[in-house]
Amino acid sequence: MKNLLLVFTENFFSQNDLKRFGIEKLLKRYDVCICDFTNYLHPSYYKTYSKKISYFKNRNINLKKILSLEEFTSFLEKQETGMKIFVLDNLSIESLSSYKCFLKKKFEKLFFIKVLNNYQPETILYFKIKYLLFSRNFFWYLKKILNKFFSFLFIRKNKATFEHDFILKSHTFNDETSKIKTFYIHSTDYEKIFYESFDYEKKQKFDLPKYKYAVYVEEMTSSHPDFEILSRPLPITKEKYLQEINNFFFYFEKYTNLKIVISMHPRNLSLNSEGENFNRPKFYGEIYDLIKNSSLVLTHQSTSVNIAVTYKKPIIFLDSSSYKDLRPRIHTLRQKLGGKIFNINKKKFYHRNFENLFSYDQNKYKNYFSKYIKHPKSNDRSIFDIILDLPEDVK
Repeated sequence: MKNLLLVFTENFFSQNDLKRFGIEKLLKRYDVCICDFTNYLHPSYYKTYSKKISYFKNRNINLKKILSLEEFTSFLEKQETGMKIFVLDNLSIESLSSYKCFLKKKFEKLFFIKVLNNYQPETILYFKIKYLLFSRNFFWYLKKILNKFFSFLFIRKNKATFEHDFILKSHTFNDETSKIKTFYIHSTDYEKIFYESFDYEKKQKFDLPKYKYAVYVEEMTSSHPDFEILSRPLPITKEKYLQEINNFFFYFEKYTNLKIVISMHPRNLSLNSEGENFNRPKFYGEIYDLIKNSSLVLTHQSTSVNIAVTYKKPIIFLDSSSYKDLRPRIHTLRQKLGGKIFNINKKKFYHRNFENLFSYDQNKYKNYFSKYIKHPKSNDRSIFDIILDLPEDVK
């Protein structure tokens, strides 16, 4: 009898997610069910995007859309007696913590797994104050801080602190304080680059550019649906975003003699969207090969800096005074990794602005790699092999 693996999500579950989490490989030892809490936790967001989203396609994997917690509890009660149930928990820290505490008490053989990888540095306080104090979303951030504070008080009062049974982490935060069973791992980006078992696109041949190019990692800056989940205004309008980015691209290509190609955000595919019009070649799902073969990488705050660091590619950070809310993250990444930063809100750039772009700080890259991409205590064991073997770690 196989064990049951439940994958908790609050943001749909696309074909890209299926590949990103290596779910198909986990079918070797588990019956897998995707538990989609999107409608329950974010009904407005679900209503907006449910008809646009393309869910994963695999007949061997069940999809359960959760409409109520009572219904889901009943679903768990109907599972075979003696079966071990593992939960790959992709919910945010605040989501359903009390309910997950309830489940752990009710079901003796229910075990929660949290995978912490593709992590980024905590935003530096100085940049938060500098760019958010007069931000148009200042009160949104204040509300968020107060909600976290009162949530903490509620948990303390009701003793509803939730802890996972297993943690897989690629970063070095809280290494000494956690008492939870912890496996030290590398990020999924590292896994995708170095492990053929996870390289589901290994044998596909992409028609990549034959010329020298820089790759811009598109982040849906003016349209990402997650802003709606966060009840947060978009940082910039589509028109303003395209005006600034395309203007910068014009000067960049003029003074560097490099063409720019666009690596589109994977959510564009799951939403059946072609994305923004950059008037330049766009690629979908090929970011590893694009970065590997590029001369340098252009980004705002994407987690794909992990790929650039692993391949040792120079990174240019694109900032703009037009979207203050994103600036703390952009400047934090730039401080951790070095590299040039441009305020693309400017209307004109000059040749001198594009000097010394093709080098990187080796010490900062090495430090970033060991802190956020591959934990110093990790071995060469695949993330998914660890999850496959978890049933052997519990009685």
